[in-house]
Amino acid sequence: MWNRSPLVRKNGVMHCNIHPKENRMASKKTSLRSQNGFRNKVDEALQLALKFSPSPMWILDRESLAFLEINKAAQTQLGYGAAKLKGMTIVDIFPEDEKMRLFPNLKRVGRIGLFSGNWHLLPKNGQTLSVTLTSHPLTYKGNKA
Repeated sequence: MWNRSPLVRKNGVMHCNIHPKENRMASKKTSLRSQNGFRNKVDEALQLALKFSPSPMWILDRESLAFLEINKAAQTQLGYGAAKLKGMTIVDIFPEDEKMRLFPNLKRVGRIGLFSGNWHLLPKNGQTLSVTLTSHPLTYKGNKA
């Protein structure tokens, strides 16, 4: 290991005196940090989009189909609070006759990306609601969403 600091001052400027192999390792760590920073910024941007959108929006975990995030417009439209919705899955807000059509479409989102269509939702009040849904695959807080 090091018996002295890799930082060296030359002519009043700090230089990093690292062996090329160790420099590659440091570069990989820096790259991972910048990727994580980028992911955090994407997550923050998604949270802001959800928070300020007047349109109902949510983010689902692609594996469990659980709600990861739900905006106020969706909570109002569905009649459930955020805590209740976070304990539910997307399947819970669809009427029985739509559930059979739902699963193949959810699988398609993971394979080909965009999914869009006209659907019926079943809000808390029990009155069927006609909506157009659009989905995009993404990674949110480390989850496939």
